[in-house]
Amino acid sequence: MGSTSSLHEVLGIPINASCKKSYRKLARVYHSDMVSNNQKDMLANELMKIYATYFTLSGPNKRANYDRDLCKYQQTFGSSSLSCNNGGCF
Repeated sequence: MGSTSSLHEVLGIPINASCKKSYRKLARVYHSDMVSNNQKDMLANELMKIYATYFTLSGPNKRANYDRDLCKYQQTFGSSSLSCNNGGCF
């Protein structure tokens, strides 16, 4: 998993999609119980990133604030990954 421009991309979901299914799938892939011993340390950071992303996107208010801030940022600096209209993302 490389550098991403939004939390939605961390989970691989569109901006208006539910994140629960994607979070669960990724958590199974990166969880320390599911990987070999030599990968545990390396993947622990990825699992923490996935959890933090899910924590933000799963709460309606936190997600709305994040999406609004992301759209403002992308309108200022330009990005084609999201479509923003009137301060909202779609």
